[in-house]
Amino acid sequence: MDDIAKAVEFTHNPNSSEVVLGRSGVYEKTAISRGATYYQMPQSQWEIVSKQSSRAWKINKAFLKQQIRAGKTFLLASDPLTASGYYFQKEIKFISRYVTYQLI
Repeated sequence: MDDIAKAVEFTHNPNSSEVVLGRSGVYEKTAISRGATYYQMPQSQWEIVSKQSSRAWKINKAFLKQQIRAGKTFLLASDPLTASGYYFQKEIKFISRYVTYQLI
């Protein structure tokens, strides 16, 4: 399955006008409570894909591009200045070139 299809497969609440990003364990709860879009793979899939860091990022980036093209409002459930996390920091760096975001 290609990266775009994987991104679509693991996109939750795709019809929302908001998308939530943040540290794992935080953004999911926030997105669910708001009815917002978020990306999450089942743990079993993540364990396979994360062994190929470049593939994991390609899928993640495909999700971000889909949300940017959809014109969604980007909300952060974690502060990008204090929250660590390899993929979260890459997400912030990537989306900053295309959209503004709001810390919630």
